[in-house]
Amino acid sequence: MKKLFKALFSSDKADQKPRSLDKLSDLHIDDYIKLNDSFALPKELRGKTFQVNSIDSYYYGEKLSVEWTLKGETQKKVYLSLSDLGDEDRIVLSYQLNKKEVETVFGWDNIKQQYHEDYEGPLVCKNSALFEGWLDKEYYRRECAAKAVYFDRDCRRQHQPTGGESLTYYEFYNDDEGRSMDVEIWSQDEIDVFISILRPESDVHEFWPAT
Repeated sequence: MKKLFKALFSSDKADQKPRSLDKLSDLHIDDYIKLNDSFALPKELRGKTFQVNSIDSYYYGEKLSVEWTLKGETQKKVYLSLSDLGDEDRIVLSYQLNKKEVETVFGWDNIKQQYHEDYEGPLVCKNSALFEGWLDKEYYRRECAAKAVYFDRDCRRQHQPTGGESLTYYEFYNDDEGRSMDVEIWSQDEIDVFISILRPESDVHEFWPAT
């Protein structure tokens, strides 16, 4: 009888087809993504392979934006999201700056000046050489004190869930919309700052499922 059960179980496993992965938007935890060896990418990302470590979700109104945390050879975590900004779909690769880096790159006073809705000046980068390939000299505010809701899980297969953590965000882009910077303000005035590059999806060399 034990041999029969073992044979049935083995047969079931043999009949299982490998999971296919045809779109970046279908990436799951443990899946892989490899970037092109392109000089348009920061040096530490060129030709590198990353594995999806976790998945989070942001709701901007009713619009869902998925964020994949990637682990690889970089010292900092790399975050991946997808953008439909402009005429083509693009990938967004992001780094989170720590408080000291924010002061060195932008200056906290300069960022807080952007909190005023009537302020129209650019956000000037004081040290674009600190993160080579990630930064531009000036950024222009596109979103001011906008609202979003964050979930620390994958919400792609759900109707808009309840709960989550509310945040206020400010969004900045450079002139050609190839670089961006985001400020997220959470409860108790905790602030996260991200710098990002926006690249065409063709900068992804390949991606494949873990199983």
